[in-house]
Amino acid sequence: MADGPVTASVVLQTGAQIATDRKTGSGWVLGAPPKFSPKVYPAVTLYDLLLDLAVRKLPVPSNNGLYARGGPLARVAALKADYMPGATSEFPTTIPFFDDDILPILDRAYNYAG
Repeated sequence: MADGPVTASVVLQTGAQIATDRKTGSGWVLGAPPKFSPKVYPAVTLYDLLLDLAVRKLPVPSNNGLYARGGPLARVAALKADYMPGATSEFPTTIPFFDDDILPILDRAYNYAG
């Protein structure tokens, strides 16, 4: 696994150039570990890592239907609203969904045996 800043320049058809800036950290790349064998998944998946990053660090855009109740990113918005960094329980009112939040962890642990 690795991560780090990325610098890039994009030239639009209009000729305008947009560049990332290493000082502001506007570009970042994350490399996830490979899946080394069938049926053996990493304990923490790239999805888990990106969900955690989105909730803890990224702002939820206002007036974006993707984050509205019933939208595909509604869970991110709900977790973000409940997130209390440094508290005894960082997500004090969030109730995990067994199939989405608990079962995958138990399944990965079970598949490591044998």
